[in-house]
Amino acid sequence: MRFALKRRNFITFTGAFALSAVMGAHSAFAVTTSEARALVENVALQLLTLVKQPGSPQSKTGQLKSIMSQNVDMRQVAGAALGRYARGTSPAQRDRYVIAYQDYVARVYTSRFSQYSGETISINGAQDFGRKGVVVDSSVDSGGQVINIKWQVRDNRNGKPKINDIIVEGLSMISSQQAEFTQMIQDLDGDVDAFITRLQTL
Repeated sequence: MRFALKRRNFITFTGAFALSAVMGAHSAFAVTTSEARALVENVALQLLTLVKQPGSPQSKTGQLKSIMSQNVDMRQVAGAALGRYARGTSPAQRDRYVIAYQDYVARVYTSRFSQYSGETISINGAQDFGRKGVVVDSSVDSGGQVINIKWQVRDNRNGKPKINDIIVEGLSMISSQQAEFTQMIQDLDGDVDAFITRLQTL
């Protein structure tokens, strides 16, 4: 299956959706390769449709948040991006942070929708890795330059398949975001509340 999407933007989008697989135990439900592939195809199609939709990038923020909430366990991805600082957060802090994180991601990535020009995404196959989940292999073709993208899919606690990591040319996108957030929190003397407030303004 192929979708048109600009290479730079697609790789950027993956950063918003990348999760960490180490944020707690999962349920005993198993995701099949067909379920995982269908999820990835659906996400790619929804992103493409949103990018091509008329309107300003700002007008698409709410729709991108909806796509994320349907296909990603946002509490996990937000916790993964927070890294070691997630362990010390209170329930109230975590709730406030997750909301701020969702808004931040939507603002950042919809602002780049205007760069769309029409490369293609190919879904190449899916492989079951047991407890690690199913990895869906895809590629972006940009004028003959092919970028490999792997989507790791596992079940959430309700037994629904969710994307929990995305690896672009061997690099998990959550790692870059986690490093960025860690540095920001360190610059704020470890104050997570101050970081959350900062995130709301970015």
